[in-house]
Amino acid sequence: MINLHYLKLLKELKHKHEHLNGEAIETKFLHLLSLKMPDVGFEQLPYNPQWPQWFAREKRCLVELGNTLKLEEVQHIGSTSIPSMCSKNIIDIAAKTPFEPDDIHVQSALAKLGYTFFGRSPIHTQCCWYWKVESRKCYILHVAHHSLPCFSEAILFRDYLKSNQEQITRYQKFKNQAIASSSDMLSYSVRKIDIYCDILNDAKRWLKTAKH
Repeated sequence: MINLHYLKLLKELKHKHEHLNGEAIETKFLHLLSLKMPDVGFEQLPYNPQWPQWFAREKRCLVELGNTLKLEEVQHIGSTSIPSMCSKNIIDIAAKTPFEPDDIHVQSALAKLGYTFFGRSPIHTQCCWYWKVESRKCYILHVAHHSLPCFSEAILFRDYLKSNQEQITRYQKFKNQAIASSSDMLSYSVRKIDIYCDILNDAKRWLKTAKH
């Protein structure tokens, strides 16, 4: 059962937004409440120029050692992919494969690279996430079937922020406020939906303008 606090947040979100990444806001919200993840905390750190370097090394490892998965479109997403943005020490990676993301073959291949399967990803219910937890940092690999456009909005969000320092400042300020009023990662993630949708709508308008 959803507690009253989350129910209030859901009502506020539904009043402002209908969809996120092709899914109804209510579906996205309930999906977040059911997420499985390791307990890694959610302390925000100043931007670290090593983050893109960590991604590049991990990408090489995934593509070279995990080549049985035929990974495609391996991209750095999330806050660590945006210069000057504060973030947790977590490198989010999006990748596509011709296999179903929860296939036992995928789970086995990624386990050999240190990744643990944690079910459906918060990005989309048809996408799965795998965590590699290290002493200094974590990697999260979000995997989708190559026929699905699961990552298009996450990539647009990243590209828009990278081009707009004002929006980076706006998003960072909101994240700091959300952390201050959140007791765990789940509560923090739920609170971010509103600002994420607002900025994503701006990003879609930006993309239309850029095409003309």
